[in-house]
Amino acid sequence: MNKNNILNKRKMAKGITGLLLCFALIISVSIPFVSAEVSYDEKRPAYSKGDLNGDGNITAADYMIIKRIFLGTYRPNIKQSYAADTNSDGEITAVDYMVLKRYFFKTYYFSPEVMKEQIPPTDEQFDKIKEDYAEYIKLKVGAEHFSSLTKEDIVIDEYCGPYNGCYALFICHRETMFLTVITTEIIAGYKFVYSNSQTFMIYKDSEFYNVKTAFDNGLISKEDVYDLSWYA
Repeated sequence: MNKNNILNKRKMAKGITGLLLCFALIISVSIPFVSAEVSYDEKRPAYSKGDLNGDGNITAADYMIIKRIFLGTYRPNIKQSYAADTNSDGEITAVDYMVLKRYFFKTYYFSPEVMKEQIPPTDEQFDKIKEDYAEYIKLKVGAEHFSSLTKEDIVIDEYCGPYNGCYALFICHRETMFLTVITTEIIAGYKFVYSNSQTFMIYKDSEFYNVKTAFDNGLISKEDVYDLSWYA
């Protein structure tokens, strides 16, 4: 790489950082200052809002991580993504960057919200879910096509929950082939982005629903939808 290319890349990086800081400064005008007494020295739960490195504090290290996430030079895990979304709108933007910075300088406070604890179903519950899904496929597709279908043919790739007695699952027949296309849906204002055509199924009381139907029917709350969106 020649010297001119290196200089150009450095100038570009400085330009992007400058734009980010200018944008953040403009946004900061819309973030009110906190007048009530709050504790900025509290020990916060690991990976709660703003705590991107999971040490229970909001420090310059968290500030640098969220800056890198926004610039696209750092790929966060699920817990870090949740923690980086300081304003809980389902996206990581310059607003979150500025909110965290303001907290660090003690001019803005946000509560230490955490992701819902994931409690795995028991082996018996897993078996029951698989049995119910086998019956669900028979009902949906036709029992004549899957007359010999059993729980052994069902695969649960991932689970999340419980949410109000529901489990969110990536569940399917073991021979199902999903399209390798990015699948996106907006539910309750939050974006779900899946790596293929398989989407979450919500399971409750032996029945299966997609996320939107479960939300529309009151089986899961908007807060549940927000939490789930980070696992999509």
